[in-house]
Amino acid sequence: MSIINVNIPQRAYNIHIEEGLLKNLGAYIKKYYSGNRVSVITDGNVAGFYKEQVEKKLVEAGFEVEFFIIQPGEVSKSFSTFEKLQESLAQTGHQRTDLIIALGGGVVGDLAGFIAATHLRGVPFIQVPTSLLAQIDSSVGGKTGINLKEGKNLVGAIYQPKAVLIDPETLDTLPIRYLRDGIGEAIKYGFIDRPDLLSLFEGDGDESLTNSNDAFKSILRNRSQIIKICCESKRDFVIKDEMDLGHRMILNFGHTIGHAIEKVHGYKTYTHGEAVAMGMFYMTQITEALELSDPGQLERIESLLERFDLLNHDMYSDPKDWLSAISKDKKNLNNKLNIIYTTKEGQPVIHNTTLDEFYSMMKEVLA
Repeated sequence: MSIINVNIPQRAYNIHIEEGLLKNLGAYIKKYYSGNRVSVITDGNVAGFYKEQVEKKLVEAGFEVEFFIIQPGEVSKSFSTFEKLQESLAQTGHQRTDLIIALGGGVVGDLAGFIAATHLRGVPFIQVPTSLLAQIDSSVGGKTGINLKEGKNLVGAIYQPKAVLIDPETLDTLPIRYLRDGIGEAIKYGFIDRPDLLSLFEGDGDESLTNSNDAFKSILRNRSQIIKICCESKRDFVIKDEMDLGHRMILNFGHTIGHAIEKVHGYKTYTHGEAVAMGMFYMTQITEALELSDPGQLERIESLLERFDLLNHDMYSDPKDWLSAISKDKKNLNNKLNIIYTTKEGQPVIHNTTLDEFYSMMKEVLA
């Protein structure tokens, strides 16, 4: 078991990583919540695997439990789902001291966190992430929100949970595509902060780690270590810059182009991690061609993405299609855009540019 403290002044909390944690979920919740009533927000897929077990453990611990089950996927990060959940909580009499549990992947965590931040002007909540991407990234740091048709996560709040409870065993029920999704985000941490992750993913020359399901199964033998490294890295960024106004922007490596690709395809063609992987590849293709990144960065990213079947190429749009989405991105301020790249592994850069200049960079290299 690992315990990571996110020591934000006035809002500190712990991340617990333990194989089989769900079997003791009631006891863990009692560590951080002294009330009696719990509302669990999850999606239909996760409920099929874990609703019965989670409900049983919470009831055994003495909690009154209500489940709210949403449609899986990005479609649920919407005002319509947000409104329905708020009304349902009000109808069941959810009080300001009652707890919300986010049980699921990144969509559930982002939505449930925003519900918690705004219902009755703020109620306590705990993250119980069940996907690799949520366990290594989205459940940590307090970013919550929903999408607009203009772009991703444009409405939300930074609202820290009471705790993050991670059971790596939930990855055993995850489809291979969503393991790939999380690995895409984990590779990001390797390039911006923790090069030791890259060596772990490269397997020190292990020829069995090829573009196959066996590669994912092999990596997942080290899943608790991977989750711990990523959570520690994100913790450090969040403590330095909780409100995402400076240093924390480094976590957006791959996201400027990645979010644009997601939006252009209506959040249906690529998962978030797949889009971020493409975003890292294209951004490094640009910065290495313009001699902003050291030679060799693109080759290493390409090799890693290929190993985990993440070397997709967006064949259905081009840089001009991405520009509208990037113009509405949160990272665009008064036509000033912060893009993130790495000069070498573990050495990220926040580069100030403009939309026009960045489009010229994309057009020059990617056209």
